[in-house]
Parts: sequence; structure tokens; C-alpha cells
Amino acid sequence: MMKSLSPYLISLIFMIGCHHLIVDETSSQLNALDFETAWEYINQNYPLIDYKDIDWVNVYMKYKARSENVVGDGIYQILFDMVGELQDGHASVVTLGGTKIRTFLPPRVAKSSGAFDPEVIRTYFDKKLLLTGNNTIAYEFIDNDIGYIRLSTFGSLLDGRQHEFAECLNYLSSAEGIIIDIRENDGGSSRVYDHITGYLISQDILSGYQISVREVIPPGTIKRNSSLNFTKPIILLINGTCFSAAEVFADRLRGQDHITLLGDTTAGAGMSTNADGLFLLPSGKGIDLNLSAIFRRDSIPIEWNGVPPDIYVSQDSTDAHSGIDHQLLEAMNILVNQN
Repeated sequence: MMKSLSPYLISLIFMIGCHHLIVDETSSQLNALDFETAWEYINQNYPLIDYKDIDWVNVYMKYKARSENVVGDGIYQILFDMVGELQDGHASVVTLGGTKIRTFLPPRVAKSSGAFDPEVIRTYFDKKLLLTGNNTIAYEFIDNDIGYIRLSTFGSLLDGRQHEFAECLNYLSSAEGIIIDIRENDGGSSRVYDHITGYLISQDILSGYQISVREVIPPGTIKRNSSLNFTKPIILLINGTCFSAAEVFADRLRGQDHITLLGDTTAGAGMSTNADGLFLLPSGKGIDLNLSAIFRRDSIPIEWNGVPPDIYVSQDSTDAHSGIDHQLLEAMNILVNQN
């Protein structure tokens, strides 16, 4: 997979703007030093090298000679390939112009790509979906008894507006069950998903823990919202395009008696950081890594493993192109039969 991305990398470098990327002779002499610095930074700081069974010394030997002989912008390809050995969906190479180029696409993202189609979703509603949260939350009744909420992100567009989720719950409060759809959710902030989680849990829960090379961050407590809760049946729709924070949100809700996860296993991009992950190399280029591994509440890393559904239902781009959403349909059927 990494090698197949290389032509994309090369094309992107030249599309970004040559004035940012053409490296002079002095910069070329820094290529080997950039490689050494990047390798050592990862060696000292990335916590899952052993868990992923990566022979990082062998990686060094594999790319060292290339780094010493490469000229000009060819170092980008070497950094891209080396960082790609981590198979980490958050890991990026950063150009002198500040552009981040991700080095790995988790296979489950590719598998589920195109399976969610908002145009198909709309065909199941008699009226237009309502929007809030800078248009990042869509909600409405599918019928008189079933509500639907679409959360497209836990990121910056929703941060500071996550209280608007309460508007959705109030609007749907008469529903006998709610479908929450986080397919193709790109992740975001713990402030957002922990706040939203509080509206959906029946009691306080513990989060999973995190580990970095230097410390273990113990589980925190997610507080139940004391003024508003929805504890009637909830089905959370997930698949391989649920990324990062969306996966943590799914794990927060997994195991609640009134909540069922339905669909497919999430991406498996479970690294986090409490600070900017950008690390600048001697030339001014950079690598961007999240350096804390997030563990599910069952003590299994989200990285690589993802969060599995309680009920597996297949849905792919072919289904979406045919105008069908099997996962949404199954969620509707379950809630109808529970009433």
C-alpha cells in the first residue's frame, strides 16, 4: 500500500509550489541529517514499535544508504517511505511549505470508502434533515418513533458548539429509539465527544487509558449529563471510515445496555497527542506524529484493531451506488421491532 502511494506523493510535491520545495545545495547536504534525526525521534518516542513488531533497526539500515545518496527533494520520498513503515493513519511528512502528506491509509478506510452516501440517506426521510453545529449535525425523525442524528465530525467545526447536540435530543425526545450515524466521521477533540457522550450514558463511565513512551495516562471519568439524557434504545452506525476520535466515541458507548454498535469495525487509527505533533528536522522539513496510544476500555489498543460492532452488517460503495443503505435499514428494523 505504501508503495502505491508514492506516485501520489511525488505529484503532490510538485503541485504544492516549487518555491517551497526546491532544495538548494546546502539543503541537499542536510538530507542525511534529516533522515538520522527523523529515525531517532521515532525510535525514542513512538510507543507501539514493539506492539506492531517493527524491526526499527532494520528500517534504519534499509533507508540509510538512500538518504546519503539522494539529492534535492528526493529526501521526501525517503521520509515518506520510512514513516510509512509505522503504518499509522495519523503519521505525516511535512514539506517546507507546511503541507502535511499522510503516509498510510488504514485498509478498513479503503474498504468502507463510499459506503456512506448522504444522498441515499435522504431517501429514507419524508422531509429535509435539520442542521446545526455549523452544519456538522443533521437530525430528523425517520418516522414517528425513530430519530436519526448524523455526526460528521468531532473537530474544530463542532468544538464550542457541541452543546447544540442537546437541541437534537430535545427535538427527538419523543422517539422510542435513535440512530446515531458516525460513518465518515473524521475525528476531532475529546472535549467534543466526551461532552456528547454525557448525554447518552445512564451513569458515569471510565474512559480507556493512554500510553506513551514516557508515561501512562490513567482512565478518566466521563460524567453523565445530569439535566438531559437519552437512555432509550440507541443504535450507533460505524464502519471503517470512523477515524481517530470517532473510534474513541464508539468505544465510550460500547457496552452500554441501551446502545448497540452496528455496521463494520472502525479504521484502527488510535494514536493521540495532547500537543502539536509536528517535529521539525534540521532542514525545516518535518514529520507529524501522534505519540500516545489510546486503549479501548477492554485494554486493547484502538490502533490497528479499531472498535468492532455488536452487530455486523455489510455495506459498501456498490450498495450505495444502488441507492441502498443496509446498515441504516437494519438499524431501523431493530428499533421498530423493539417497540
